[in-house]
Amino acid sequence: MNENDIERFGKVLEVLGNIFQREIKPIVVELYFKALQDMTIEEVERGANIVINTKTIPTFPLPAEIRQAVRGSSSEKAIKQITCLRKMINEV
Repeated sequence: MNENDIERFGKVLEVLGNIFQREIKPIVVELYFKALQDMTIEEVERGANIVINTKTIPTFPLPAEIRQAVRGSSSEKAIKQITCLRKMINEV
C-alpha cells in the first residue's frame, strides 16, 4: 500500500471495528497501516472480508491474522510446497 490508500484502509478498519465492537482511533489506523504496508489495499480488503467471515473469537483481528487470511500460514505454505514436490517427483 501507499499513502494514497490510507483513507480506504481507514474504512476497512472502521468496518472491522464495527463488527468486532472496537473504537478505532487514528493511532490504530497508523500502526496497522505500517504493519500491513507490504500488502496491496485489495489484499487487505480481501483479508478483512475473510476474517469477518471466518473468525470465531470475537476479538479485533491482529495484522498477522489479516495477512494470514490472504497469504496462508507457514504450515499451509509448507503443505503446498510438499504437495508440489511430490507431483514433480512422480512425474520423473
